[in-house]
Amino acid sequence: MPTYFVLALLLSLFSAPSLAAESEGGKKPTVSEAAHRVLTEAQALIGKHKPREAIAKLTALLPTLAGEPYALAVTHQVMGYAYGAEDDYRRAVESFKKALSYQALPDEVTHDLTYNVAQLLVHLTAYQEALGYLEEWLRHERDPKLDAVKLTATAHFQLHRYEAAVPYLEKVLARQRPPEEAWYQMLLACHFERGQYQAAVGLLETMVKTWPERRDYWLQLSGAYQRLDRNHQALAVLELAERRALLGEAERLQLVRLYVYVDMPYQAAQFLTAKIEQGAIKTNLDVWDLLAHSWAHAQEKQRAVRALEHAARLASDGNRYLHIAQLLFELRDWNGAVKAVDNALQKGDIKQVGTAHLLLGIASHHTGDEKRCFHALERAQHYKDTKAQADWWIEKLRAEGVAATDRGPEAGM
Repeated sequence: MPTYFVLALLLSLFSAPSLAAESEGGKKPTVSEAAHRVLTEAQALIGKHKPREAIAKLTALLPTLAGEPYALAVTHQVMGYAYGAEDDYRRAVESFKKALSYQALPDEVTHDLTYNVAQLLVHLTAYQEALGYLEEWLRHERDPKLDAVKLTATAHFQLHRYEAAVPYLEKVLARQRPPEEAWYQMLLACHFERGQYQAAVGLLETMVKTWPERRDYWLQLSGAYQRLDRNHQALAVLELAERRALLGEAERLQLVRLYVYVDMPYQAAQFLTAKIEQGAIKTNLDVWDLLAHSWAHAQEKQRAVRALEHAARLASDGNRYLHIAQLLFELRDWNGAVKAVDNALQKGDIKQVGTAHLLLGIASHHTGDEKRCFHALERAQHYKDTKAQADWWIEKLRAEGVAATDRGPEAGM
């Protein structure tokens, strides 16, 4: 919350209290000579930074003013200034509210004091009550001053009344020169809270131009584009942020994933490889998986295998070795496929055991190891998801006259 402007207003509010005892409008209010003397002395003490002494004088004056609503109102008004001078804003606001309750002050004084109460209530985080005084004050203002617009925006925002806050925040940004970042941030929060991503995009485009060094604005802009399913624009924003050296490791990985998502896997893999080589992205299991996934989708299977080999060594199970076997199978690297399946089965805890035996059987056939081929295919027959394929291969091989006369146990299983 941008409280600095509220504090500035409070300093202005309590810097030069004025005695509202002169005739204004048609009310012609008056106080007794004795009361006026005490009020003048209290005012002077406040000016000399002696608010405690002023409060003592005013407290003693109050019991003498029974039946004099105007004098009572003025006394409470000056007492409010005294409390404010010693930073006791709670008592200051109560004194001002008491002064208003008599409905005896001239219209202009009442109007100004109503605004002062609103300021203090916002400062004291009594936002709902503050809005009541602000709404009363705004009813009598054709062109509210900028500080009042800020105050109203702040109260609505703090009450999570984002829809109500938006028009006031927009007025602040339209009138304020130079722009203050906090008000942009508040309006942006309102748009996000309301799911108004198109409005958020428009605002963020201004924010990244105004504060191009702010990484969070670039990331929020990219995120807003993604929420609108404008993923290529989201990608372009992250690319620009990377060129400005604003992205960290997590954001660079986000960029890689976005490349993949928009069907640009080759760019994803190239970027990730370069950042790994530069040390800008540290390698771990997830990073190697992401690189392997990118290369595989780019149909760069050999490169995907190399990335998976790094991942497989870090993994606690053999699933990545099985994936390597599948890629090598597609590359018709039968010996490599056999070795990869062996590694998968040896490391264990793989999800597709039947597939591992099926691949091992087919690859072994292509390497000429028929004994191992039939043994693996028979193992694959025990799994529901691979039984039909294993049956087909065994029938095919037997029809071709291929047989395994010695079906001993497989090595490394």
